[in-house]
Amino acid sequence: MPGTSLLLSARELVDKFYSMLGQRVSKSKRKKSLDECLGLLQEGFTVEEIDYAISWLIKHHPTTGSFSRLPHFIDQALKAQQLHTQAQHHQPRGARDTVDAQLQQQQDREQTEQQQRIEAILAALTPEDLVALREEAEKRVEEEQPGVKFGRDTLVRFKIEELLTMQ
Repeated sequence: MPGTSLLLSARELVDKFYSMLGQRVSKSKRKKSLDECLGLLQEGFTVEEIDYAISWLIKHHPTTGSFSRLPHFIDQALKAQQLHTQAQHHQPRGARDTVDAQLQQQQDREQTEQQQRIEAILAALTPEDLVALREEAEKRVEEEQPGVKFGRDTLVRFKIEELLTMQ
């Protein structure tokens, strides 16, 4: 029965993710997302942690189109949650706004640093490697969101970034 419970939790989480994005997904993309969510649950992440990470990811990366981005950002989301929780417990009410602003600045810095790392990697690639990377990203976008027309270039750009951060 624990496997059934995990599967039900994973379904709810995946449904929430795509519902928040306002997306309907293909059966194959839904299955892949369920597998990824089950993987996170089996790695020891709680339903609450994954739920928080979903909300965090959509808030901080609203153009996210695929659940597959969640495993790459869950640690960052949970770190932000932990910092926020610690700040709430240790700060008087008047200082909480300042702490929230500091957390936002830290997250912005981390995002900027990540973007700079990606740009440095891209700059170091040969033209042939860039073409191969773009083709791989386009292939994966087509697999995850078959026939998508609007926002396709953005999804390809995000997929390129995802491929680079996975290395």
